[in-house]
Amino acid sequence: MNSKLLIKQNRELFDKLQIANLNCRRLTEENVALKEKIQFLTEQLANKKEEDVIKAEEAVVTDEVVAETVEREAVELSPEIEYGSKIIGEIVMSATYHSNLLGTAGKDNLKELLNLILGRTEVAKSQILNIVSSDVSIENKMQMIDSERDDAIEYFKSIMEQ
Repeated sequence: MNSKLLIKQNRELFDKLQIANLNCRRLTEENVALKEKIQFLTEQLANKKEEDVIKAEEAVVTDEVVAETVEREAVELSPEIEYGSKIIGEIVMSATYHSNLLGTAGKDNLKELLNLILGRTEVAKSQILNIVSSDVSIENKMQMIDSERDDAIEYFKSIMEQ
């Protein structure tokens, strides 16, 4: 082989080696930078997970505190209020039953009749509240509440006859 050709090939190979070395250095620096970024993001993720765990634990503690507070502050209703609530429920159920019957009966003045039933229900609730709040014995309160329920149901029945 010719020495000039060998020198030329040697320079070309040397140039290629220099370019490859530069690329290798650049890729190594890029690799180091990416590894640092991965480590930084991993640390941030770990911190975020720790914060989430702490927040979740705080939420559980808060829920437990609220539950304990509710248990401690549970309101006990007096017997007359319990009884009055039960009777109001019965009146509302009766009003609903009679309202449904009116709806299926196809009455001409349906809207007015429904308003009468709803109005009487509200009056009964108000009357029962007044009875429960009064200064009468519990037996008398219960009799008055029963009377109010009976009056309301009779009124509903009379509406059905119209």
